[in-house]
Amino acid sequence: MPSRNRKAERRMRTTPKEAYFPGFPYTLKSFGLWAFNRLIFNDKKKFVGITKKSIFATTSLNLQIMTEFFDYFTKNYPQFVPISTTALVCFFVYKFYLKAEGFSKEWTDLKTNYFPKFEERFVKSDDRFVLLIKEMAELRKEMNERFAKSDERFVLLIEKSDERFAELRKEMNERFVLLIEKLDERFAELRKEMNERFANLTKEMNEQFLEFRKEMNERFAKSDERLAELRKEMNEQFLEFRKEMNERFAKSDERLAELRKEMNERFLEFRKEMNERFLELRKEMNERLARIEERLAKSDERFVSLIEKMDERFLELRKEMNERFARMEEQFAELIEKLTVTH
Repeated sequence: MPSRNRKAERRMRTTPKEAYFPGFPYTLKSFGLWAFNRLIFNDKKKFVGITKKSIFATTSLNLQIMTEFFDYFTKNYPQFVPISTTALVCFFVYKFYLKAEGFSKEWTDLKTNYFPKFEERFVKSDDRFVLLIKEMAELRKEMNERFAKSDERFVLLIEKSDERFAELRKEMNERFVLLIEKLDERFAELRKEMNERFANLTKEMNEQFLEFRKEMNERFAKSDERLAELRKEMNEQFLEFRKEMNERFAKSDERLAELRKEMNERFLEFRKEMNERFLELRKEMNERLARIEERLAKSDERFVSLIEKMDERFLELRKEMNERFARMEEQFAELIEKLTVTH
C-alpha cells in the first residue's frame, strides 16, 4: 500500500492541474440526478417530461459515468476506496445510531416504502443492463464488420491512388522532358540569332570605322597638301623679299636702317600673322580631332547601349522562362492537390 501511495503522489506531482479530472463537476451532477431518480421515482411516474426511454438512456449514461468515475479514482488515487467506504459507514452510523430520536420511524419508513422500490428498480435495471450488454455486443460486431470492409476499401483506394499517381508522375516527367527539349531548342535558336546579329553588328561597325578612318586620312592628306603649298608660297615670298632687300641694300645704304626697321616690323607682323594662322589652323585641327573623338565616343556609346539592350532582353527572357517554370510548378502542385482530394 505505501508503494502505491508513493506512485500516486509521484503521479500527482508530475501531472498538470488541468488533467486531473476535467469532467468532475459534470460527474457529480450526473451522479446526483441518477441517485435522485433511483431513490424517488419509479417507472410509472414522470418528472419534467422524462419518458421510459429517456430514463433508460439517462440511467445507462449515469452508470457509465459512475463506472468511469470509480475507475479513475481507483487508478489515480488508491486511497479513495477506503476513504469513501469509511465515509459511507460514518454516514449510516450517524444517521441510524447517533440520532436516537425517530430512529424506529425512519427505519420503518425505509423498510416499508423504499426497500420495495429499490428491489423493483434493481431488477429492472439488471434486465436493462443485460439488454444493453447484448446490444453493445451486436453493435461492436457490426462495427467490426464495417471497419473490416472500410479497411479493404481503403486498401483498394490506396492502390488505385498509387497507380494514378505513378501514371501522373510518368506523364509529368515526359512532358517535362519534352518541355526541356523545346526550351533547349529555342535557346539554341535564340543564341544562334543573337550571334548572327552580333556578327552583323560587328561587321557593320568595322565597315563604318574603316570608312571613317579613310575619310580622316583623306582630310589629313588634304591638310598636308595645303600646308605644303602654304609653306612653298611662304618660301617663295621670303625669297622674293630677300632678293628685293638685297637690291635695296645694294642701291642705298642710307635707307638700310629704315629698311631694316621696316623689315623687322613687317617680319614681326608676318610672324604674328603666321602665328595667328598657325593657331587658327591648330584650333581647326583640334576641333576636327574633337569631332572625330566625339564620333568615336558616340559609336562606343551605341555599342555599349546595344550590349545593354541585349543583356536586358536576355534577362527578360530568363525572367519569363522562370515565370513559366513557376506556373508549371504551381499547376503541378494544384493537380496533385486535386488528385489527393478526389482520391
